Amino acid sequence: MGRAVKLIAVVTCWGRGELETSVLHHHAPLFDALVVVVSPDDPDPVDVRPELSALRVEAPNNPLGAKHNAGLTKALDAGASHVVVLGSDDYLSARYVATLRELAAAGCEHAALLDGYRIDRRTGRASHEVGPRSDASERVYGSGRMVAARWMRACGGWTPERDRHLDSDLADRLEAAGAPRVRGLRMSDAGAACFTTGDVNMWPRWSAHSRPADADEVRRLVGCRVVMD
Repeated sequence: MGRAVKLIAVVTCWGRGELETSVLHHHAPLFDALVVVVSPDDPDPVDVRPELSALRVEAPNNPLGAKHNAGLTKALDAGASHVVVLGSDDYLSARYVATLRELAAAGCEHAALLDGYRIDRRTGRASHEVGPRSDASERVYGSGRMVAARWMRACGGWTPERDRHLDSDLADRLEAAGAPRVRGLRMSDAGAACFTTGDVNMWPRWSAHSRPADADEVRRLVGCRVVMD
């Protein structure tokens, strides 16, 4: 018999209301709860509708580390056994979330994806990205990372003052706290995920190691409707 799992995703939102609403509706049935962190001065706020049963948290958009920690605190207070970091413009498939749940029940405390699909919301073009040296499990995506609650407590989450490189910041803090090495997952085994890009691509190193993919097939595998810019 596996361990009891309560999988809660933390989503920090800013400036992409329609897209973020789509992301929340896609993920609400997949997790035990969503923690949605919003900011009072958001120029294009997400619509956190009652049917989502989301846990809403309000925090300033800067610094981003503190904003993420506000969501983490809410997730831990809500009894998460494992926390999943979810970008507000990203889509995880039902199969991938089910894989995380199975891994958590089997005792895994730290897992994330080594590869992922990406759709450019301006052009609709899709690609399959594989990080440089993708055999090294530390080269994982931050969005979709699952961490056991005890290790999130132990590391204290993100550096509050950080505004950039939050994925590597969390990875470094988890390592310093003694958390297990991240288990790198491939979509072919764990299930698909789609990370979207707008006017700024935050992942140039990953995009340099990519090949074209069929956007309709990506949407089918992930089960999502990507809102275009």
